[in-house]
Amino acid sequence: MNEHGYRWPAEWEEHQCTIISWPLRPELWSGRYAEVRTLCSRLAADILASEALWILCPNSEQQRISHELRQAAQTDQFQERLQFLNHPTNDVWARDYAPLRLIAESRLPLSLDFRFNAWGTKFEPYDDDDRAGLAIASALGDQCRSLPQIVEGGAIETDGAGLLLSTESVLLNENRHPAARRSDFEALFDLEFGLNVIWLPCGLPGDDTDGHIDMFARFTAPRRVLLAQAPQDHPAAAALELARKILESHRFTDGGALELDFLPMPAPAFENGRLLPLTHANFYICNESVLAPVFGGKSDEVALQILERHFPGRRITPIACRDLFLEGGGIHCLTMQAAAATSSRC
Repeated sequence: MNEHGYRWPAEWEEHQCTIISWPLRPELWSGRYAEVRTLCSRLAADILASEALWILCPNSEQQRISHELRQAAQTDQFQERLQFLNHPTNDVWARDYAPLRLIAESRLPLSLDFRFNAWGTKFEPYDDDDRAGLAIASALGDQCRSLPQIVEGGAIETDGAGLLLSTESVLLNENRHPAARRSDFEALFDLEFGLNVIWLPCGLPGDDTDGHIDMFARFTAPRRVLLAQAPQDHPAAAALELARKILESHRFTDGGALELDFLPMPAPAFENGRLLPLTHANFYICNESVLAPVFGGKSDEVALQILERHFPGRRITPIACRDLFLEGGGIHCLTMQAAAATSSRC
């Protein structure tokens, strides 16, 4: 909790809604655009089975998207939970440009709108995405504060109870923040969130974001981290082993340690010689379910069983999402939760 009484809830706490953007640019999807739209329709239907869903898209796309959703859900029951927000987008990764919603007792939620520069200006244009945070905050009816720092939602992970995970390779990268220091962000996150940072050096190889935390290390309860793990011959093995050593050695002022569990990495996969950052850690926690990335390999069943153990009482819904990773992201990257204004630590 920050000095003004606001708190950034953990993802497993109650949501008012989930926010996504719809894929609108066929040229981004390596000939798999139709398949990606079908996948997003399935994903949206699964979210709607659990909670309200807001979709960012121009008004001209709403009728087509509604039709695709109706086919995926095979019912009209979801319509009361579905809302469209008329806003153009450049890309689908709402996690990284939607605002972060903080809550406080007896006060309007506060949306923090950080800047967005497409992961170090790697992909242009990104101006519509950079403006999306303010549009979402306004539609939610939140107070809103715009901040000059570039902090993508996929770059930070909270347990809702005082901790934040992030990577130096993203936040301290000069393509976002020239000459930034760890102490700068430690002060920022303490001021805005009331959170202490645990730093990891880097993320998965092949990740266009320079190493987002939500691709490999996730909180599943206060002080409990689910970390991706790979065999020694996997391209991500060295980075994940370093992360393990840092997390295992971390100690709190009360002498306590993190509880650490492990999630297998899928077998390495390549597209036109490029390593895809496939991962089971990019899951999304809905109010009643967990949407889990699967890829048709041996690691799928093990990953689903581990998620069942971490999230008892929620449905674990496998989503075949290799096509999403052709553009570098997954289920969590597509989604952003808006915490319920009266969210409780469940």
